[in-house]
Amino acid sequence: MKTEKFLIANDVPGAERLLKELELIIPTLNELIPLYGDLDLGELDEKTALSMLIDRGETATEQFLSVIASNCLAIGANKHFVSQQVALQADFVAEFKANINEIVSKKPIELSSSYFSYSPADHSYFVSENTKIEIAENFKTYLTDPKQIAMYNAFDKTKNALLELKKSFKEFAGYEYQGDLISLIQRKNFNNEIVIEINNQQIVQFLNNRSPKN
Repeated sequence: MKTEKFLIANDVPGAERLLKELELIIPTLNELIPLYGDLDLGELDEKTALSMLIDRGETATEQFLSVIASNCLAIGANKHFVSQQVALQADFVAEFKANINEIVSKKPIELSSSYFSYSPADHSYFVSENTKIEIAENFKTYLTDPKQIAMYNAFDKTKNALLELKKSFKEFAGYEYQGDLISLIQRKNFNNEIVIEINNQQIVQFLNNRSPKN
């Protein structure tokens, strides 16, 4: 059985503000791309590009050191030589990670890395259409419980009735009533229970006190 989703709020401006923030940070994130080029590992793929936003260069440097080790082994070097060559890259790797971290740290913490995608063809980070849809949905508020939906509709009808009551008062008296109209039909009895009913005497007195003067 399909669950009903009842939309009660849609914060479009909030979603648009978040998307704007994401778009504004993309040029800064794109500064990661030439840094990756310093590793001389070829074209930056999507998986590695996204990993740099999360692990701040750990995956990329592992690839870099793995290639060095593989190249050494390919020419018949022993493990000790391989370890030496890998160790020689320690300063370079540390500087690379520091540069990555400096760029990624410019991204506000509330902008999750999961919002971004990467296009190898365009050599750029971007916000995908699916992500834009997800963001728009995250700024919507739904009710799914039938009883909650029924209660919400009851509140909505009450709100509309109150608006109509305020409108009627203004038409009657010629000005906006700033008091609590609900108090005229709601009171507590001697058992401290809420009672909703019209007190004719109170209503007549209320109307007489506020009747327009001719």
